[in-house]
Amino acid sequence: MTDKSERLFDIDNRIAAVMQQLGELIERSQAITDAAAEADLMREIEDRETQLTALREMREALAETAD
Repeated sequence: MTDKSERLFDIDNRIAAVMQQLGELIERSQAITDAAAEADLMREIEDRETQLTALREMREALAETAD
């Protein structure tokens, strides 16, 4: 596996992990009734969405580079 392939594989794994975390957070948010807890959870969701966007941008930039 080339260095680029390894880095893409790592980024893909990190993207999958963040997506799984997002799904779990969204599932938890559906059961919350406390406003403060909901606000905390929404901040966590926003943080994961930011991470996901950054990872996708990293992957896209890396994929566009020559081997």
